[in-house]
Amino acid sequence: MRVLIVDDSVVHGQRLTAILAELGHQVVGHARTGAAGVMLYKEHHPDLVCLDMVMPEMDGMTALRTLRSMDPEACVMLLSAVAGVGGRVEEALRLGAKDVLAKPFSREDVRKSIAKIAKKTEKK
Repeated sequence: MRVLIVDDSVVHGQRLTAILAELGHQVVGHARTGAAGVMLYKEHHPDLVCLDMVMPEMDGMTALRTLRSMDPEACVMLLSAVAGVGGRVEEALRLGAKDVLAKPFSREDVRKSIAKIAKKTEKK
């Protein structure tokens, strides 16, 4: 799977890149803002976007809305380190995010989330 990471945290981005590589996926880019992520999406058309919920310039929710308006089939996993974002998680799923992964995440968390997303996208 070709994956785009959009996260302002270099540490989380590097960790996710390493985990994805271990799981056999290819990271096609890493943006540190939602706006830059949207631009990289247009360039690379990845199979999955791992999108942080809280970022400068354009937050994850706005980026999710933008991606889904550009491409209704965009496959997005939101990442969130913010505790107690329950309502935002529900909103993200309603807007078309395939899953929400809490930070900090483990290799197994990422594997399970990708498997869940794959199962959801197979049903289409």
